[in-house]
Amino acid sequence: MYRIVASRGTGKTRALMEEAYKNNGLFVCQNAHRMFEKANAYGFNGLKIISFRDFIDEIQPHIAYSDVTVTGYKHEDGCDIYIDELEGLVNFICLNKFKGYTISDDVL
Repeated sequence: MYRIVASRGTGKTRALMEEAYKNNGLFVCQNAHRMFEKANAYGFNGLKIISFRDFIDEIQPHIAYSDVTVTGYKHEDGCDIYIDELEGLVNFICLNKFKGYTISDDVL
């Protein structure tokens, strides 16, 4: 598991994009259009990017299958998923009612 914990503006998104790009992964984010522009500016042309909504609607129900097609991208070996701002995805799923969580320090 690749984790980045840092303050805003420190390059977390770029580093995660780079990791997803190197590993032919799927980059999941709030605003796919904006991140697509960022990825191209960083030189990560062809990075597979999907919004939280599309991830929930198209990918998540089929994540256990090795042959998944989503928004024009085919994942022959299943999906390696990289989520930008994980708490944002959880809040999106919880309809903005997400108020807290726990995490064991041994996972960081």
